[in-house]
Amino acid sequence: MQREEGAPKRFWARHKTQAVLRQLRGEDIDLVSRELGVTAATLSQWRDTFLEAGEWVSSRYRQGNPLKSAGSGRKSASRPWKTSCFARR
Repeated sequence: MQREEGAPKRFWARHKTQAVLRQLRGEDIDLVSRELGVTAATLSQWRDTFLEAGEWVSSRYRQGNPLKSAGSGRKSASRPWKTSCFARR
């Protein structure tokens, strides 16, 4: 598959989030993938990572300590979006 003209070679977290939200709102994954010039598998990976990050944040809020790891007082290094396809590199 060739990249659509004008499609970026690299996607930042904001662009990936927008693409995932389009999918979650019901847009066809094939349409979104063609517009962005990426495969449907790539979009599915972005969606899965996005949802995992949301689950992680939700679980931290249920524990009553959303962004701090136990005892360290520093932000947790185990945040899934820091090592995922959403992380800036």
